[in-house]
Amino acid sequence: MDVISGVSMTALRAAKLAALSALALVCISCGDTFRPVAIPVTPNPPDPASFHFALIISQNPAATTNNPGAITRIDVSGDTNVAVAKMGIGPVHGSLSPDATRVYVANSLDDTVSAFSTSDSTNITTISLPSGSHPNFVVTTQSDTVYVANLGDATLTPPVPPYVAAITTGTNIVSHTIPVETNPIAMAETPDGKKLYVVNQGSGTVTPVNTVDKSVNLPIAVGSSPVSVVARADSHRVYALDQLSGNISAIDTFSDAVVGTATAGVGANYLYYDQPRNRIYIANPATHQIALFDASVDPALAPPATPLPAIDLSATCGTGCTIAGITVLPDGSRAYVLTYNEVACANAGDVAPCLATKVTVIQAGGNSMGKTISVDPGTAGQVPTVAVCTSARFRRFIAASADSSHVYVSNCDAGSTASIRTSDDTKVLDLKAPFGTPTSGNGNAPPPQNPVFIIAGR
Repeated sequence: MDVISGVSMTALRAAKLAALSALALVCISCGDTFRPVAIPVTPNPPDPASFHFALIISQNPAATTNNPGAITRIDVSGDTNVAVAKMGIGPVHGSLSPDATRVYVANSLDDTVSAFSTSDSTNITTISLPSGSHPNFVVTTQSDTVYVANLGDATLTPPVPPYVAAITTGTNIVSHTIPVETNPIAMAETPDGKKLYVVNQGSGTVTPVNTVDKSVNLPIAVGSSPVSVVARADSHRVYALDQLSGNISAIDTFSDAVVGTATAGVGANYLYYDQPRNRIYIANPATHQIALFDASVDPALAPPATPLPAIDLSATCGTGCTIAGITVLPDGSRAYVLTYNEVACANAGDVAPCLATKVTVIQAGGNSMGKTISVDPGTAGQVPTVAVCTSARFRRFIAASADSSHVYVSNCDAGSTASIRTSDDTKVLDLKAPFGTPTSGNGNAPPPQNPVFIIAGR
C-alpha cells in the first residue's frame, strides 16, 4: 500500500476525483445561472383632459391699450392652475364643445373668436369676424358647429347688422351668417342640436334657427326686453324671460309658438334651468326672490300650473342687492344663489363704494335655505369697486363643477375666483387671475386680470 505522510494513495485519488467532479458540475451550470429580470412596464401617459376642470375667462384691466385677456384652466381636484391661454381683446363669453375637448371664446373688442383644445393651451386658433361684429355670446350642442351672437355696429359705414355666425369646427371657418334682430344678447340650442333660439333684446323677440340648413323662422314675440333663454332637456320646449314685465314664455320647438306664460315679477333678470330636477329658476332682484316653476308640467307655465314656493333672499341679500347668478349641482342636491350689494368700505384705504359678495345654499329637495357664504377675498368680506368691472356683462358669475365637488364664483372687482367646497359648503381658496399689463410705467407689479365668466368643464 502506498502511504504519503500517513495517508493512503487510494484515499488521495478518491478525494481528487470528487473535487474534479464537483468542479465539472459547477462549470456545466455556469451558463444557466438564474438572474431575475425586471421588464419595465411603461404606464399610459396622463390624459390632461381626463380630470374635472373649470375654465375662467378674464379681461385685461387695461383693455383700452389693446391688451389681450386670458382663460385659466383649473384642476378641480386640487384647485390648481394647470394652464393659461391668451385670448383676444375683451373676452366676454365662451362655450365648450359637447365632448368637452374644444373651447370657443368670444372676444368682443377685436371681433374674433379664440378656439383651442382643452388639453393644449399653446395652440390657439383665432377666427376673425367682420370689423364691427362685437361678438358677445357663444353656444353649441353640436360637434360640428359653434354659434356666435354678434351685436353689430350701426355707426359704421356701411353699418354692420346684428347676426349669428355659424363656425364649422373642423375648419374653424365661418360657414354661415344668420340674420337676427336688434341686440342678440343670449342664445340656447336644443340638446338634440336641431334648433337654435336667439334672444333679441332690442326687438322683444326670439329668432328660431333651423340648424340643419341655417334657415330662420318667423321671430317670436316674448315681451319688451327679453334677456335670457334656456332649453329643456327633452328639446321640446325653450323658455324666454322678459325683464321689463318679468314674464316667462314657454315656446314649443316644433311649432315655434308660445304655449304658456307665467310671471316672476317686474325686474326679473336671470333664468336658469335645473336639469336634474327639471325646474326653472328665475331671479328677481327687485323682490329679492327666486321664483321656481316645474318644467315637467306640459304645457309648462300654462294654467292651472302653479309656481313652486319662491325662495326669499331678503334676510341675506340686503338693500340694493343684485342677484348675479344661480347654479345647481349636477347631482341635484343643492342650488347656489350668488348675490352682491353695496356696503360701506371697512378698510380706510378703499375707495367707495365697496361690494360684498355672498352665496346662499338652497337644499333643492324642499327649497329650504342653508348657510350663506361670504366669498370676497380677505377678512373684510368686501372689495372696492374696479372701474373696468362696472360695464362687465357678468360682474360676478357662478358655476358648479361636473363632479359636484366644488362651486366657483368669479369676482371681477376682486381679480380672483372663489372656490367653495360643497362637502361642507365652505370657501376654501381664492384663485388669482393671471397678471395683466401695467397701466403706467411706474414700475409697479402688474395687476391681476378681472374674471368675467366661468365655463364648467367635464
